Amino acid sequence: MKKTKTTLLFTFMVIYCHTAESGNFTFAETSAIGQKLLEAPDNSWIRVNENKFNEVWRPESLRPNTLGGPYSIIQAWGSMAWDSNRGDLIFYGGGHGNYAGNEVYRWRASSLKWERASLPSQIKRIAGSPPHPDYTAIDGVFNAPVAAHTYDNNEYLPIADRFVTFGGAAYNTGATFRRLDGARTGPYFWDPSKADANKVGGTTGSQVDSNILGGNMWQNRNNLSGFANSPQQGGKLAILTNGATAYTEENGKDVLFVQSKNDLYKYTVNDVNDPLSDTYELVGIAWKTFNGKGAGAYSPSQNLFLRSSGNTKNFNYWQLDLSGAGNRNTNFVPTVLGEVDFDFEKLGEYGMEFDSVRNRFLLWGGDSDVWALTPPEDLANFNEDWTLELLSGIAEGEDGLPSLADIGTFTGVLGKWKYSEELDVFLGVVDPVKGDVWAYKPDNWLASNVPIPASFYFFFASILLLFAKNRRTEK
Repeated sequence: MKKTKTTLLFTFMVIYCHTAESGNFTFAETSAIGQKLLEAPDNSWIRVNENKFNEVWRPESLRPNTLGGPYSIIQAWGSMAWDSNRGDLIFYGGGHGNYAGNEVYRWRASSLKWERASLPSQIKRIAGSPPHPDYTAIDGVFNAPVAAHTYDNNEYLPIADRFVTFGGAAYNTGATFRRLDGARTGPYFWDPSKADANKVGGTTGSQVDSNILGGNMWQNRNNLSGFANSPQQGGKLAILTNGATAYTEENGKDVLFVQSKNDLYKYTVNDVNDPLSDTYELVGIAWKTFNGKGAGAYSPSQNLFLRSSGNTKNFNYWQLDLSGAGNRNTNFVPTVLGEVDFDFEKLGEYGMEFDSVRNRFLLWGGDSDVWALTPPEDLANFNEDWTLELLSGIAEGEDGLPSLADIGTFTGVLGKWKYSEELDVFLGVVDPVKGDVWAYKPDNWLASNVPIPASFYFFFASILLLFAKNRRTEK
């Protein structure tokens, strides 16, 4: 009986180890980023990139025939996504009057290095009138997106294993993604498994150098113009300038909450191979007016979507238990705790992410300060306030976070602030040239909060096997 129990336990451990080893990106104490995080104190910042963003930019000879450069992908109202399957930050942007390059870059936690993930498409003028004609990638809107300001509209879908962008302000027009017939199009999926620094993201021949091979990395879902397959009939997302998105998983499917200028939609990817099965559902309306840039985040514990608003200098949330065409937003200004002031004039420049471990939202404006926004336990009780508290993150040694004045033009953090559950840290990027990646390690950071490395389980299993052999020898 004892032998049977030991064998069963060993078998379970081997199965568990195989699952952990073949799963998503995980924390490992022996990794480079693991060592950095273990050595850093709680409530502190640490720089985690070992090379610079500009060291991996596309060669000048392969640049689209436009002004600007890859720095605009970070600088110009840009955002990023956290690929939880690989431990990567993914960047796509540019847009409007800044840069037409639609190439993709990523920073990898596994190597602490920046990489180029694709080359940019050549562009062509298709329609419109001066001074703002429409442009597309030279191989068309179904093979690659034109560059765009992305605000807080870039996300990663871990089940589909795709980066997704809804765009925001497309190159030269400042409008949404559009087809040749003028109808709105998108969103676009990008496949990280096809990343290649020496291939164009679209089809072969679509680069400035027509001899360069295509990676066929992009897919246009082409379902933003009417939502014919959606429960909410006839609705259309408004322009996505200053838009905000947030991810969750429901019933084994990727779900995004997409907040446009007016309302809040729930976007569900039912089948990565079938864009026509995507659905959009109106889950909230903007009853109390707000506007301006900002960021969005979702709290699964309270099932609410929260949105910051720059121009109106307040926050708005929708309780998603009440989803529907009658679900109105609630706006508020939080109570600031302690003898400090929060500059609400700059609220629209902050990034915002939900801290699922500590049940709060964390805001970052690009400097060393991190702010915790905590919801009341009972959202229905209007006598209870949301509170905003300064956490006073301390920068790493003398090589601390630079002044925002040192990085040139600053258009806001927006979507360049992401929480990694795998590492239990927040990652922020604002420097458009060096691309410094800053990790904020929150208070009460716990190693038990992240997956235990598979190597631990293999070691433990080998000890159990040795123990079992010794027991049989004794008998």
